[in-house]
Amino acid sequence: MKKKLFVIAAIAIVLSILAGGTLAYYTSDIFVHNVITSNSVGIHIEEYQWVDGVEKPYPTKEDVSIMPGSVVSKRPEVVNDEAPSYIRACVEVVVKLDGQRTYTTLTEEEAAEIMTFTMNTADWQRKA
Repeated sequence: MKKKLFVIAAIAIVLSILAGGTLAYYTSDIFVHNVITSNSVGIHIEEYQWVDGVEKPYPTKEDVSIMPGSVVSKRPEVVNDEAPSYIRACVEVVVKLDGQRTYTTLTEEEAAEIMTFTMNTADWQRKA
């Protein structure tokens, strides 16, 4: 009889602990208010070219006529107008083929054969 009473008491204690844990789990109400702010990143691109040893602003698309075999100087500059920030820039060479509106993107090796790429390594890092 005492053994039966002890088993019933143990089952009652385990059930009450489970019921209390379940009740605590479903009635907890912790609210967290996260505030994420960001500063504006204002950047723009300025493009220059070397003409007779003088750096001049690059002309607009309407003013440019490039013929096959011609050498074109173009120096893009990413200018940060706002707070200090990390800026990623991608240089992509796109070539129009056959005048048929078909374009191809050159690989890094193919681009190295037809153009030179210099970078300000003091202020920029090159990542692949």
